[in-house]
Amino acid sequence: MKKTCLRCNKTFERLDIHLSKQKICKAKYLNINKDEMLNNYNKYYEEYSKLLSNKFQCEYCQKYFTQKSSYYRHKREYCDKQQNNSQVINNGSNLGTNNGIINNGTMNIDNSVTIVLQNFSEESPISVHDLVTILNQCVKNNKLDDILPMYVKKRWIDYESNRTVNVKDASRNMAEIYVNKEWEKRFLTDVIEKIRNKSTKDIREYLISVMKHLQEEHGEKYTKIPYVERMNKVGRHLEYSNKIPEIQKKADKNIKMELINGRDKVRKTKKNLIEQD
Repeated sequence: MKKTCLRCNKTFERLDIHLSKQKICKAKYLNINKDEMLNNYNKYYEEYSKLLSNKFQCEYCQKYFTQKSSYYRHKREYCDKQQNNSQVINNGSNLGTNNGIINNGTMNIDNSVTIVLQNFSEESPISVHDLVTILNQCVKNNKLDDILPMYVKKRWIDYESNRTVNVKDASRNMAEIYVNKEWEKRFLTDVIEKIRNKSTKDIREYLISVMKHLQEEHGEKYTKIPYVERMNKVGRHLEYSNKIPEIQKKADKNIKMELINGRDKVRKTKKNLIEQD
């Protein structure tokens, strides 16, 4: 019988073999060792299920999801309550607009501010409104190279709950990432590569969802809509950012600059987080 690893969320025919590997999997969910998991699986599975449910609950219709991909797909394509107030495709020169905010940030604010950072690589997506603003501005000014650095600034710097990357020493290629309430050292180039890959993937997924919407609404004629080619152009540029060395190098340089420019904000959040504990 297949079982899910409560550390990494992957399913295996032989969970004991997976847990016996010399290099144990990354604890994305429960940070428990092999013996704890195997000897008390049912007990920890309940805790794991609650964690997943709390993590992937649609803020519009309150449905729960056990997979992050299902959660985002539901919000993007199937949530009726969100769609009533969301994706409005502009027939002008814009790529599209969205009056609904898909911001799953985890910073809770009351009379006293409590900061809860996401783990690195699990940061909340920026609102569709913010994304569309970035895309429209870059397309209008014919500066596609600005898309990734602007996106990175908005997501990893402007959203406080996503300030998971601290550039320790750019000259020595050192950075810190926030994982499971700890700041772990990493090579800055590796961090930038992961951020670039994640950013291009997320933006392209949004463009694909808009194209799908247009195709369903207009049929084959959707290819003749003026701004469809603009979206294709953006999509191609993002693909090149991960494949063509010259464009990739420029993208990484610009992302690095945004992370350096925003590190004072990250360090302030880090300090507040330590004081909060």
